[in-house]
Amino acid sequence: MSATLLVQPDPDALARRAAELLIDCAEESIRLRGRFRVALSGGGTPGKLYRLLADSRYCNRMPWSLTEVYWGDERHLPAGDPGRNDSEVLPLLADAGVPASQIHTVPYVEGDASQAAAQYEQLLRKQAQPGEPLLDLTILGLGTDGHTASLFPGTAPLDETERLVVPNYAAYEDRFPERVTLTLPAINACETVLFIVTGSSKCDILRRVLADPESPPLPAQRVQPGARVPAGGRRCEQRAGLALPPHRAAVHRRIQVDRDVPGLALLPGEREADEVRLQRIQPRRLGVEGEASTRPRGGEVLGEARDLRRR
Repeated sequence: MSATLLVQPDPDALARRAAELLIDCAEESIRLRGRFRVALSGGGTPGKLYRLLADSRYCNRMPWSLTEVYWGDERHLPAGDPGRNDSEVLPLLADAGVPASQIHTVPYVEGDASQAAAQYEQLLRKQAQPGEPLLDLTILGLGTDGHTASLFPGTAPLDETERLVVPNYAAYEDRFPERVTLTLPAINACETVLFIVTGSSKCDILRRVLADPESPPLPAQRVQPGARVPAGGRRCEQRAGLALPPHRAAVHRRIQVDRDVPGLALLPGEREADEVRLQRIQPRRLGVEGEASTRPRGGEVLGEARDLRRR
């Protein structure tokens, strides 16, 4: 997996950069496959991005008519409940003119999150095409405990190898605990994953995620896009060369404001570069090599610069 760390000066700049990345990904996916399939994240962090995409400055550039919208996870609450991840996004998608038939929310089945997960998995498998990634882009957040989507440390869904969608139950802060989530096999079968991370409370966990994998690895460290969609009864297979563990990945970094990002180190003489490409050549050591690519495939991390500073 290649990983790109993009540091932005503030949340507004982060939302604008994320919007550009999403539009770029949409255009490329449509060029290659004639459609764009994106899974959105819940939580407060990507809210600015979604509001921006509904604004005319970006909405008119986004190929909504060829876009299919999914969710990476959802709280198992009835449609319309303000506690659902989709509650604030659906009005924005309607304002943007996205056809309702192209918006695929996670179903609610009263008293049966497992059935809701099975229905969503059936939907995902039905749209999947042989030889293609499951989805073109998945947007993820990062919890202070290292969770992403609704994959929490120490929970059973982390060990899933076949199903694409499962229920999970996890008490996190004051949020509704019963959830439906994409599994690691599903997330890793997507072509591109974009983590959006902001807020000083995420600084320490981001350092840990960017470091060598822990034992056991944090959920976010186990995201390695580039795997094949798992078939029923078979373990998820990986495409050779596209799913290296994060600590062996080439890390492309576009430095826009803060050049002192925790977890990464520039060699002497390179600290003033505006764009560098960092290649980890052994654990805890980074070498400098060439220039940053404009949009490498695989995983990307957007972070707010002031919140990523080493303390």
